[in-house]
Amino acid sequence: MADNMKRYGFRFYKGQFNALPKGELFHVADAYQGQSDAPATNVDLNIGDPVKMVNDGSVALATGADSVYGIIIAVHRIFEASTGVTRPADRVPGGTTGGGNIERSSLVEVVPAKGIIWEIDVSGTLPGTTEASYRALIHENAEHAVPGDFSIAGRPKADPRLVLPSAVSALLGWRIVGVSKTALNKDFSGLNVKLLVKVNDSSEAGSALAATANTVVPGV
Repeated sequence: MADNMKRYGFRFYKGQFNALPKGELFHVADAYQGQSDAPATNVDLNIGDPVKMVNDGSVALATGADSVYGIIIAVHRIFEASTGVTRPADRVPGGTTGGGNIERSSLVEVVPAKGIIWEIDVSGTLPGTTEASYRALIHENAEHAVPGDFSIAGRPKADPRLVLPSAVSALLGWRIVGVSKTALNKDFSGLNVKLLVKVNDSSEAGSALAATANTVVPGV
């Protein structure tokens, strides 16, 4: 068994017009600190992270228990206290604060998850060791998790992964729609197999409410 090369977070695979649409700009709450799943540990916000809506108009990291609004595709602004300036970045460090000044608040670009096929690495492996084992999951729903990646000192990441379904449920956050054609899927017996998903539990306006549990309903 050889593990497949790991890639971070949710990645755009295909959209209605085969191009990544322009995202929407959202603030991150002043001094916001994201946390990984249990055990809850502080993490930064990164490109590829799923986010949820917050009732103060900001967005925050979405864990598997949350309805997902979209995926971060860029960090347009953070305030750097050491220099006293705002600048673009590749992440929003946990606890970043502009001292309550809205002009210094962190600003991220988010693409709504709905209507797009996303590629995501799988957490764990299947008992089956072939592509056919993963193809058998198509049309099933699954949840994502953010277990955290602390391998780089000073850069803790949420590390979003797709958790393979153990039971059929319409209430899970993502619909598996395919196995990625990427050349990085080299060994289906190894870790980090890449699947294709659509959001199933979306908080975007106009989305259908979750269906009855233990039923797979296409189009939910």
